[in-house]
Amino acid sequence: MKSKSLIYPALIAAAACLLLILYSLLAARHGLEHQPSGPFKNGGPAGSFRHEKDNLKEAFKFLGTIAVYAGALNFLWFYFKKKLKSPLSYIKIAGRYLHKFHTYIGWAGLIAAAVHGVYFLLKEFQDEHVLTGISSILILLTLAVYGWLFKKLRSKKLIRQIHFYLACLFLLVLLIHAGGTMFAAAAIIIGICVIVWFLDSRAQNRK
Repeated sequence: MKSKSLIYPALIAAAACLLLILYSLLAARHGLEHQPSGPFKNGGPAGSFRHEKDNLKEAFKFLGTIAVYAGALNFLWFYFKKKLKSPLSYIKIAGRYLHKFHTYIGWAGLIAAAVHGVYFLLKEFQDEHVLTGISSILILLTLAVYGWLFKKLRSKKLIRQIHFYLACLFLLVLLIHAGGTMFAAAAIIIGICVIVWFLDSRAQNRK
């Protein structure tokens, strides 16, 4: 496989993702979102069945939250890999563990997102966040593929760059899709980076 050809799948996935988000925003603006019909048209059945349905929905929403935090946690690796030569041993250890479990966290996030997405696609298709959810899963799946290619092909520098830009796009899509949950995750990650930078800088100055 030629190196330049590796870019095309990422570009196609990114374009499809952006088109889905654009359509979702336009549909919401003009009131074109899919409307439920039948027994769920007016809010669904009452009683215990409704309560069980709400509990099930919350459980699958929680899987989405896991996927969001897994994505945010994995993004930390891009920062910690620059700190592997830190004078502070615990920062280096944290970086090594993030590197060691980076792939596993990514796959766990992908599985959680896929299960979360399938439920809402089948049961809550009228939900306004479905299209942005499809976009985020598409980018996450593409990230997983490039992560796998990184171990199989020689063009590691190019694949690493593609992987990084896709990760940035994934976080942007998550901000649109998950809203407050992603803002909270991003705030935590930024807070960790600031603390690590402060501690590392102070240790560097003492040398």
